[in-house]
Amino acid sequence: MKLDEEILKGKQYIDKLRREYIENHTRFQERDELIAENNIEKRDIKGYHGREILELLQNADDAYQKSIDKGEKPQCELKVTICYKGNVLTVTNTGTCFDEAGIKAIVQENNSPKSGKYIGNKGTGFRSVLNWAEKVRIFSGNYNVEFSKEIAEKILEEHKENPQIKKQIQKNKNLYIPMLAVPVYIENGRYNDTTTIEVVIDSMKLNDDFSVSRQIENIDLRILLFLPNISQIEIITDDNCIVYRRNNNQGVAESITLEKIVDENVEMQEEFYLYRKVITNAIEEDEVLKDIQLSIAVPLDMDTFMSRYIYSYFPLLDTESPFNCVLHASYALGDHRNTVNVSKENKKIIEEQLLFLVEVANQFVDKEQYDIAYNLLIPTNFSSNKWRFTSPFAKFELEDYYLEILSEQKIFRTVNDENISVKDKPKMISGNYPEFFRDKGFEGLLNSLLDNRMISLIEILAKRKEIDLYFEERELLQIINSLSNDWDIKKQVETFVWWNTRYRKSIPNLLKTQEDKWLKYQEEYYFLIGDFDEKGLPSWVKIPALHKEYQQELFNMAEGVQEVINVRERDKEPQISRIICQNNIFPTINFKYRDRSNIISTVNSSVDTYNKAIDFVKWLWGNYRKEIDWNPPGRTEGTRFKYNFPNARDKSTQDGEKLFWGLQYNNFLAEKLFDNSFGQFPQIEVFNISVEESAAFQEFISKFGVRKYPVIEVQNVYPLDSYSNEYENEIKLHGDIGCSTTVTCRYRLPYIKNLVDLLRKLSTREIVEWIIKDSELYVCLSSPFYFQNAKISYYGSRQQVERYYWDKIKNYILEVFNEVRWIEIDGKRYSPRQILQNFRSRTIKDLLALFLLLA
Repeated sequence: MKLDEEILKGKQYIDKLRREYIENHTRFQERDELIAENNIEKRDIKGYHGREILELLQNADDAYQKSIDKGEKPQCELKVTICYKGNVLTVTNTGTCFDEAGIKAIVQENNSPKSGKYIGNKGTGFRSVLNWAEKVRIFSGNYNVEFSKEIAEKILEEHKENPQIKKQIQKNKNLYIPMLAVPVYIENGRYNDTTTIEVVIDSMKLNDDFSVSRQIENIDLRILLFLPNISQIEIITDDNCIVYRRNNNQGVAESITLEKIVDENVEMQEEFYLYRKVITNAIEEDEVLKDIQLSIAVPLDMDTFMSRYIYSYFPLLDTESPFNCVLHASYALGDHRNTVNVSKENKKIIEEQLLFLVEVANQFVDKEQYDIAYNLLIPTNFSSNKWRFTSPFAKFELEDYYLEILSEQKIFRTVNDENISVKDKPKMISGNYPEFFRDKGFEGLLNSLLDNRMISLIEILAKRKEIDLYFEERELLQIINSLSNDWDIKKQVETFVWWNTRYRKSIPNLLKTQEDKWLKYQEEYYFLIGDFDEKGLPSWVKIPALHKEYQQELFNMAEGVQEVINVRERDKEPQISRIICQNNIFPTINFKYRDRSNIISTVNSSVDTYNKAIDFVKWLWGNYRKEIDWNPPGRTEGTRFKYNFPNARDKSTQDGEKLFWGLQYNNFLAEKLFDNSFGQFPQIEVFNISVEESAAFQEFISKFGVRKYPVIEVQNVYPLDSYSNEYENEIKLHGDIGCSTTVTCRYRLPYIKNLVDLLRKLSTREIVEWIIKDSELYVCLSSPFYFQNAKISYYGSRQQVERYYWDKIKNYILEVFNEVRWIEIDGKRYSPRQILQNFRSRTIKDLLALFLLLA
């Protein structure tokens, strides 16, 4: 009986609303109320077109929340089922039913119970169905109500002759009664414990851009984040069944999983941390202080998350989210519901939204989840070049406001595990750096695990505050120098390798020499490779060599340097020391490598006294005499290198090539063959060489240029007249001299320096002995012509460019021996040419035979 009374009461209330509406509009009055209603309705529903289904969902959520606010929370969850078949849309929800106020809000425009709590919440969304509807039916509790165009048109027809209605029709031929204004009770006598809204769609609206089908296809799963009471939306069509579901994860505060399930298959899944905030009495709207509602959904998986729109319960389709999260606010949307219009109210809301975003990020910082915090704070389109927010935030020019907020936040992690703000004057080092850069000197150094976008953001914040963010080279040098003495070798070498990848103008105290001294910037230091301990370098040799332990650690770490890796791939050079030196891997130090083949030059450079030269020779003999086919460095063809050997004449050092073997080595002619520019190599006893080793010692030392006889070498020669006249005449007759009358010749020939003087000074017997014992000279005198290395160039008196004589060139050494008077007979000296007719064609053997005959 009570139920029947409730149903009757509902019917009476519906009839009363319809009757009062008709009475109000048929009584005479000056105002054209119906025309005004037509205009307002058209304006209001236009802004909601395309959001009709979303508005129906929000109505269900709001009704459920209203019950909660009244302390009457329904016992069941709020689930919504949307069925669309044929041209009928049915929306059913559990949990709540319409009451008188709800029905009145539908019938009486701009009288929604939703109005008043949150900024922008007008309560007119249900009326958006008028964009589609031919007929609307509501079955909810004891209300079974129908609204239709047919009913409204019938009532208008019944009252069109009414003076009040008639005068408005005369002004507006298209005048109509809003169908939601004239409800009719459905006589079925049934009570409903759910709410069902049935909308019959106008056939003309089935295929427009905002049709029911298109809206169903485009429902955004993320709306469940901001409809806090709806746990599930089920959509049933002729083609499939789609379920949108929100699950609150157990044990994790505000952790939510959203799922889209199509025909029982999970098609999409997203997880979020959801944060909510309500700012009470924040903004005045319609002369009422209203709250701002804010929500931020932070994706658990930032890597796959795609930010799209900002939300005001539903996506605002003409917007782009400025951050890597889902942002919601109760904006003052106005008539156009897909963007945020410029207004002081919306500016205030966005300012609060930015503050809330920073608050949420700080919660992740507190949990040491810095990646999430930084991904939240960095705008999606952030760049260091004249950055602006995306639309619609860009309209409000809040970039400086946001950056100022960030400047004050202690969100930046230092190497000492402290959080500081930009105002605390942080420091940075470009790129990665050693992990032990911490504590003293590095108190404000920011952790290196920052991506490029976060680095750019910090740089902008520092620049705004005129803070020098990056360590200068000089500043970092001083810090490292104050710490390096307390580091172990591994840390010192790691820092050295790192420093050389970034800096070029200095080097901290990081590596040490064998003498325990720090390496200095761009000075020369050596890698000692091989068995140098066994070689026993002379004590006076001061080689600035890298300490053995530092050297080994440096070699190990150098293998990981990309440039070294590239060289190995390209050249396959086995020696890391050579790669470092030849490719200048560490440019702050001039590294050289020394092994068995090149340590000699280093030791040689330290020889500056006679005694050291003696030690040097002993060291060479002791370490290299047993190496087969060994030749000293700097003694190969085309290279020459001065060896500092002992000079016995004045107890000084002398170039080995300017020393000769003396009488002690059975070289009896030495004093006469070499002038005062040559020194004498010390006697063998000085070197503690045994008699058995004497020959081997002399052979070994000769490799360094110590001479027994004058050397034959290519040099500029000013020949005797007999030789030069012959070639000048030959060139005049057959050379390329044009119209020149005279020629000038230049001679570059193998020759013995001061040979003419030697032949005039030495006795005949001494010269013969020289020829016989000096095998090189003997061979030379055996040939009338040069075979190589001899050149004669010339130019005529009227020529500027030299030509070359291309015919065979006679042996000038032989010519000198033929021309100079060195054969003594009866106290007089004669040249071989004077003694033998046609001596030019004879060989040295003929000459020696003649000398023996005359002797």
